[in-house]
Amino acid sequence: MAGRKAEAAAMQSKGLNYTVKKGEYVPNWLTSDVIEIPFVAGMVPTVFENYHPGASVKRADGKERTSPAKDEFLERGDFKKSGYLEDIAMDRLYYPFQTKKVDFSDFWSFPHDIRFYARVYVNCRTDCAWRVELSTCGGMKVWVQGREEASFFPYESNIEARQETELFLRAGTNEIVVGCSNYGERNIIFNFGIKNLSEEELEFSLPVSADIRAVQSVHRSLASMYLDRLTYEEGRITICTDYPFEKDTVIEVKAGDVKKRKEVKAGSGEVIWGDTDELPIGYYEFTVCSEVEGVSLSTALGAEVFPKRLEYRFTPDTVEERKKAALDFIISSTPKSFEQYIAHLARGQNLYEEYRSCCEEYVEFVRRRGDCSDFRVVKLLWVLIKFGHLLTEEQRAYFREVCIGFRYWFDEPGNDAMWFFSENHALCFHTAQMLAGELYPEEIFTNSGFTGREQSARAKRLIVEWLQKLLDYGYNEWNSPCYIPVDMLSYVSLLVLCRDEEVKELAGRALDYTYEIFAENSFHGLLAGACGRIYTKELLANKNLETNPLMWLAWGEGCLNGRVDPLIFLALSNYQPPEKLEEAACWNKEKPFTVQRLQGTMEVPTAIYKTKDYSIASCVTPRTGGPGSQELLMNVFLKDYRSRIWINHPGERKIFGIRRPGYFNGNGLTPLVSQQKNVVALSYQFCDKLLDYAEADFTHMFCDMSVCDETEVGEHWAFLRRGDAYLAVYAQNGLSVNRKPPLTEKELLSPGINTNWLVKAASRSEAGDFKSFIAWHLVHTPVKEKGKLVFRDMTYGRMEFETMKETVYA
Repeated sequence: MAGRKAEAAAMQSKGLNYTVKKGEYVPNWLTSDVIEIPFVAGMVPTVFENYHPGASVKRADGKERTSPAKDEFLERGDFKKSGYLEDIAMDRLYYPFQTKKVDFSDFWSFPHDIRFYARVYVNCRTDCAWRVELSTCGGMKVWVQGREEASFFPYESNIEARQETELFLRAGTNEIVVGCSNYGERNIIFNFGIKNLSEEELEFSLPVSADIRAVQSVHRSLASMYLDRLTYEEGRITICTDYPFEKDTVIEVKAGDVKKRKEVKAGSGEVIWGDTDELPIGYYEFTVCSEVEGVSLSTALGAEVFPKRLEYRFTPDTVEERKKAALDFIISSTPKSFEQYIAHLARGQNLYEEYRSCCEEYVEFVRRRGDCSDFRVVKLLWVLIKFGHLLTEEQRAYFREVCIGFRYWFDEPGNDAMWFFSENHALCFHTAQMLAGELYPEEIFTNSGFTGREQSARAKRLIVEWLQKLLDYGYNEWNSPCYIPVDMLSYVSLLVLCRDEEVKELAGRALDYTYEIFAENSFHGLLAGACGRIYTKELLANKNLETNPLMWLAWGEGCLNGRVDPLIFLALSNYQPPEKLEEAACWNKEKPFTVQRLQGTMEVPTAIYKTKDYSIASCVTPRTGGPGSQELLMNVFLKDYRSRIWINHPGERKIFGIRRPGYFNGNGLTPLVSQQKNVVALSYQFCDKLLDYAEADFTHMFCDMSVCDETEVGEHWAFLRRGDAYLAVYAQNGLSVNRKPPLTEKELLSPGINTNWLVKAASRSEAGDFKSFIAWHLVHTPVKEKGKLVFRDMTYGRMEFETMKETVYA
């Protein structure tokens, strides 16, 4: 209590002071470090009656199914029982970037009890009941002057809940402390917000000894940072800022495993990080940190790195020759990894001692059952089954032990954070279970108590059902450049390693079907279709797509890159895609290639229209009219990989955040999408309650204008040309080019959410010269007529697109 009085007195002369108006969040706090306590629950199987592949894994109320481990976390309720903590150090000044909440969202591979605490002081003229709105996805408690005033425990995984309440404040200075809690498993939104609902503008203070003006100056410089390019193939990597540093400032920049300390001179608006050749191929987040008198500030910037020195420039003529080249590339041009160790084994070399740290990290992660261990255990089984003869007895026993003790399905005992239920994970677990059971048929698997023979029998039933579902309905994670490759890891593993002929035959058919999807959606070796799941690392790094080397292997279009899964295993197989697919995959004609498909058990309509100059694709997700997920609803490429263009409503305001949906990937709110030929319309119309939950109050189109040969942006229309490919873009609510870092001239913004967009792609051979293309559209603006968006197309005449009816979403 004495400490609170001393801090309050200190604020009379120094500190950070700010006001919060009605409808605004309290932005600045003094926070603790995030407290991470490993959570060890009982070893309990998950009960999921009538499970079958493709079924929804949501509860009846539409919320995520929870594991027994999380149920135990909630039952224990340690945070709920906790009181005001005098001894927690809250000395980190929280200065938010691109968010209104106090946000420490992150990824936890293993279960943790996670908490942090935050303090602020509010100054009142009289006693009052302060009306506020609390928001969190986990749990939160609020103490005023040490007494608990409010608590809120929704604990819904990544679904924000809100609660209105009153906090009783005394005249004078009041200390407010918030505790925030969650169950750390995989990607978790870990934040809280307090919004002022009262009419009064309130004054807040923080006892900070640092020079606040200096902190604010560095904050502005970091907030204005951007990379000079989104893709680096050669030359220097330069970090720029539109707000030059006022004083000499030291920054630390981390990219992958490389960390550098740089001094930025006063008045400078840029710093050279280094050369492109210093980094391996990949997508990188450059995390920039600076400390100002004990106050830590940081921001993140994303970019693709593909050094020309690592580019594989020669394309062999045959699939078999390309398989050999792929193994050579993995060994010579990718970072040291367990997969590279396998490539050496394929060459007949057991370099275990050289790769010991890679192997031990791999095995330890699987032993602890970290999230995505299912992907890893399949590769361990490749080593044992395909290359076991190259291992020493000790090495075989080391790998065997972790495979015998693994948890192969949710109905086995466990307390981990592994995810079993999505399409790609489910098959990977079944594949590992099948192969391990066949390898050790008479051994007892220690986690389940089953023999290997029993394990493989259990797995076969699920594999056959999964693969038959795929062949009957297609992918629930349709056209996904990140998750279909995981499925392919399972297919090729079953095709090569499995002893069961029925399973092998189905796995081969699954590969054929997948390459058929790839061929239809390939645009010069890029998977160009609209898709069910995608991340920022795919959207902003088109040469680094996991599917690029898979298409290069099949048809010689695309490229080799640092994504070696499942490339290495296809290279070790005898599989070859059907020859009949090559024409569609390598489409190089002016006339269009078009496909419409219903994909998955929900029969998602997907469409693509492509010529040699461009591709335009779309899909209509079952989430239409409600909150979205990781879908990419429309996708355009002009000429080549440099010009991916898409529209979405951001799921968060933090540009390089980790949410699903995020700023680039997925949709905060999901529009109605329609495609006719080479024209796509997107319609947004949501009720006020849904709009109130949206963090971003705009929609946008991502388009790197620096790679275009010509651009023209007006009040409602934008026109882009790259080579002989054109794009016309209409936004009902208006358009403006983003002039602010880090996305300067990388996106077109449209204010508000309820709106209509229309996008028309064309080529010179279809539309004539670019000026004529622009002139046509400027006098043929889309109009709304009787619930439809009506557009007169220069080739196809009158087109009508359905618009969204206002959605009331439960």
